[in-house]
This record gives sequence, structure tokens and C-alpha cells, in this order.
Amino acid sequence: MYRSILFLLILGAIFPAAGSGRAQEGEQDRVFVIIDKDEIRAFSSSRSQWIPLNLKFDERVKDHRSSGNVAIVVTNQRVLGFSEITGQWSGVDLKMDETFSGFLEVSDNIGSVVTSERALGFSAQSGSWDATDLENK
Repeated sequence: MYRSILFLLILGAIFPAAGSGRAQEGEQDRVFVIIDKDEIRAFSSSRSQWIPLNLKFDERVKDHRSSGNVAIVVTNQRVLGFSEITGQWSGVDLKMDETFSGFLEVSDNIGSVVTSERALGFSAQSGSWDATDLENK
């Protein structure tokens, strides 16, 4: 519970207007992700094409989700975000000994991941990540 509250406070600091980015009723997902042996592909509905991203050597997918304009993929080496708005992948490498906590949330225009050391937020609007260190490592 404490971690959930901490995360919501952190998310609010990273994306203060996150609540205003909700999709209108009736809007649907605009991105879909498939995981293949050596690559991840996001289907962009506005571009009507698959946008691939190669996995690194020994990289394994741990979890993935998509909703609205966002797809998030967590691997054993990095956290990846795809923005339907920009049509691009963006990634953040995990630090040495940093591990995925299991917390992954995706909404229409933002995605969030919590690791053993950081809370990471992804914006579909900018197609970029921001991170904040957790005090209770």
C-alpha cells in the first residue's frame, strides 16, 4: 500500500496533468505489440505499419502492456516505450543490479514502471521517459 501511494505521488510529480490526457469515451487502442524471438514490433494504427525494435543479446521480455497511444515493454536489460503519437520507440537501460518490481501500468497517454531503484514514467506526447529515484531501495 505504501509503495502504491508513493508511486502515485511520484507519478503526479512527473506528470502533473496526467488526468487531463484521458481518452474520450468510445476511443480505442491505437497501438498493439507483439514479441518475437529477436525483436519487438508495435503496430501503429495511424501509420498502418509495424515499427520494429531489435532486442539486445541475451535480452528477455519480462512483461508488456499497451493502451491508447502507449505500449510499454520491460526486459531484463531495459524499459521500452512506444508512442503512437511520435511513431517511435524510446528506452531506458536498467542500472546494474536494478530489477523490475512487477509494477507496470499503462493508460491512454502515459506508462509507468517501478523498479527496485526508480519509478519511470513514459509520455506518449513527447515519446520520452523521465525517472525519479526511490528513497526506499
